[in-house]
Amino acid sequence: EPVVVRYRGTRFLKEFRQMLNNTGGTWVYFVPEEKPSNDPKKPNLPEVGSLSKHFVGKAWVDLRSLIRPGARATEALCDLRTAALGAEVMTEEPTLQASRAFVRLALELR
Repeated sequence: EPVVVRYRGTRFLKEFRQMLNNTGGTWVYFVPEEKPSNDPKKPNLPEVGSLSKHFVGKAWVDLRSLIRPGARATEALCDLRTAALGAEVMTEEPTLQASRAFVRLALELR
């Protein structure tokens, strides 16, 4: 699994602590994008663009377990919720909730 390591600085840590103490978590957004076809003879289907807009979603990640003294890591399994705007929702396609889509996140503070 890919691991992303970033140092964000003291300002980020201050804002992170404030978020943790006041809201206890954060929203993670899922925004799929249509990628152009690599083969000019096989272009993307016309509905691919609207499908990518239909499956925009968000998940609430509860990070309150990091409040405990000494806690430096947490894992979360969060249900994705549809966040597409009304005009972008395709009634013939299932929603993220109906598909039981989820986000798995592991976070470690070093």
